[in-house]
Amino acid sequence: MNAHDFSGRKSGEGTALAERYEDEDICYYISTMVNRHPEYEEMLELLVTGTDEAASPSEERFSGTSGHEAYLKAYLMTISGLPKPRHFRLFDVVNEDTYNAYEILRGNSEKILDLLEIGDWEDDIWIENILLIDKIEAKKECRGRGMALRLMREVVGIFAKEGTLTILQAMPFGDEVNKGAKDIRRLTDYYLSDSILGFKEIDAEQHPGWLVRYGTQGYGAESECCMFSRYS
Repeated sequence: MNAHDFSGRKSGEGTALAERYEDEDICYYISTMVNRHPEYEEMLELLVTGTDEAASPSEERFSGTSGHEAYLKAYLMTISGLPKPRHFRLFDVVNEDTYNAYEILRGNSEKILDLLEIGDWEDDIWIENILLIDKIEAKKECRGRGMALRLMREVVGIFAKEGTLTILQAMPFGDEVNKGAKDIRRLTDYYLSDSILGFKEIDAEQHPGWLVRYGTQGYGAESECCMFSRYS
C-alpha cells in the first residue's frame, strides 16, 4: 500500500517554503511542501524540490515530483521514542524502504542510542520525532552539483529540531545507476563527509548505508550560507 502521492498537488494544498540556490549560471528554486498523511495524523509527508528557475514556470515549482531537476521525499513522525510495535503501521503504509527503516530502528536501538550519545534504552524518551528521508532523485544532468546534500540540508534544517532522530539509507538513485556494494559505499562516504548534516553510520558491515543523526542543524546557519541565497 502506497502513501498519498505527491503528484498533482498545488501550493495551496500544503505549506510551501522556498529559497534560491545559485550554482554557477544555474539558479535552482528550492521549495518544500508539507502535507499531513490522510490516514495517520501523527505523520507529515514532506517533499523538497530543486527546480531550474529559468527552465520552469513558477506554477510548476509546486507540481509534485514532476518538472524538477531533483526532489527528496521524507516523512516526519511524532511517536515519542524509538518505534514500538504499535508504530509499525506508520512505516508499513508507505513502502518497503520505510518498512526496512522500522526494522533497522527496532533491531539496533541500543547501538543507535550509543552512537548518537543519547544514552541507554530508557533514554529514548529524549527522542520526540523520527525524520525518515525516504527517497532522493536527481536528473543526470543535475548530478555532481551537491544537490542531494542541498535537499537533505533543507529538510533537516527545517524539520530536525531538538529531539528529532533522522534516518536514511544511502542508495544510489536513477535506473541507470548501479546499486552494488561499492556504489552504496561511495555514496555513504559522500553523505558522511558533510559535517553540517553530521550523519553517522549504524553498522557498515551489517547494515551498509544506513545513517542516523540526532538533534537540530539550524536552518540558514552561517556555515550553510554559501549553499543558497535568500530573496531580499
